[in-house]
Amino acid sequence: MQKLHFIELDSTNDYLKNNYESLNNLTFVSADYQIKGRGRNERKWFSSKGENLLFSILIKENITLKEPGLYSIYCIVEIAKYLEKIGLKNVLIKWPNDIYVNDKKILGVLSEGKYLGSNLLYVIVGIGLNVNQQYLNEQLIRPFTSIYNELNHPIDIEILKDEIFPLLEKLLLNINDYQKETNSYLSNHNYLKNKEVYAFLNNKKKLIKVIDIVDGKLLAKVDNELILINSGEITFH
Repeated sequence: MQKLHFIELDSTNDYLKNNYESLNNLTFVSADYQIKGRGRNERKWFSSKGENLLFSILIKENITLKEPGLYSIYCIVEIAKYLEKIGLKNVLIKWPNDIYVNDKKILGVLSEGKYLGSNLLYVIVGIGLNVNQQYLNEQLIRPFTSIYNELNHPIDIEILKDEIFPLLEKLLLNINDYQKETNSYLSNHNYLKNKEVYAFLNNKKKLIKVIDIVDGKLLAKVDNELILINSGEITFH
């Protein structure tokens, strides 16, 4: 594991994309603040300087999973289990890339990949975990929470790194061994399970009922037919 930290970056994902050739496999890049932090679909990621854990991981060896998004799902499951271990309650996965605690978003993931032909050259998993930030001035679609808000005390971010980074390193070095455990956790901690939500399928907004998560894909009922959804935007309206 190679660890790099910066006071400020445009984006930890962008740093890895721009420097992937010269960096080692499993380089972890963190920053106190991201000038252009973003989530899925180019949404801005709001975070106060030095209060949250913002980092990205470069994977460029032994890429066995076929899609960058699958790496996101495996990583957030490991972090969700860690959050439960330190005392957070009602920790659930909102497919495809969020962790919710007590119906509020605490973590988001943005995965990106570069292909060489049909093979992935590298995968970058960017993670934003709300740690000590207690509130946001910005108006957000999703309710906000943090570890501080859930446990009612501040958290040492360096200790979080020392505990979370090795968990993710072990996962990414042995990811195929985690399939059964990850599938079980996803099935039992699916925030969307049995909910009716909207998904964009073939460029059309469709009402779906979520049944389960299977191998990182969303199993849903659409027009009385069961389908697997690989990726996409899920909304409640």
